Amino acid sequence: MIEGVRVKVCGVTDLENAVEVARCGVNAIGLNFVSGSPREVAREDARRIASALPPEVWVVGVVANMDVPGMRALKREVGLDAIQMHGDESPETVAALAPFAWKAIRVSNREDVRASTRYLHAQILYDARSTKALGGTGERFDWALLEAREDPRPFVLAGGLDESNVAEAVERTRPWMVDVASGVEAPSGPRGIKDIERVRRFVHAARRAKMGPP
Repeated sequence: MIEGVRVKVCGVTDLENAVEVARCGVNAIGLNFVSGSPREVAREDARRIASALPPEVWVVGVVANMDVPGMRALKREVGLDAIQMHGDESPETVAALAPFAWKAIRVSNREDVRASTRYLHAQILYDARSTKALGGTGERFDWALLEAREDPRPFVLAGGLDESNVAEAVERTRPWMVDVASGVEAPSGPRGIKDIERVRRFVHAARRAKMGPP
């Protein structure tokens, strides 16, 4: 039984690094297939990573504005457990991937938060809206905006999380899972390669956070 919040490390690009991340006790690893992303991973590399991870670690593929046949093929070819959509996908597109659909909601205001109710067949992930990229920017949004949630489902929190703020984020927003990318990378290191000590500290900080009643 998992105690505390679940942890997803996103944007892993290297097989050996992915295995080490999994050994830190994370619950999910994200593989980025968005063209042009600094953390984009080739399908063959992604397949090797997915096959090397223990079955209890979910493998989530991150895409943006890919069509439904393409997403289904990607899931099958790589061996993904879920598809996380970061683009402008319609509720119908997202529903077509159920029960394996995750939908990222980019947040800058309360209306963005309320948009999650349009996606009834997906795991919702709240991330910061950025002009730099669709995700993985290290930017955070105002967690107080989640007070406007009209969606009772458990959610994933992303956007600018690191070991210094994840406990506060968990205690304030009570997510089902937290998602981190740049927050566990060395500032001067290559994007996609996770600093294992940072991963360990992040997991420890997230799990020791106290989640009170909603």
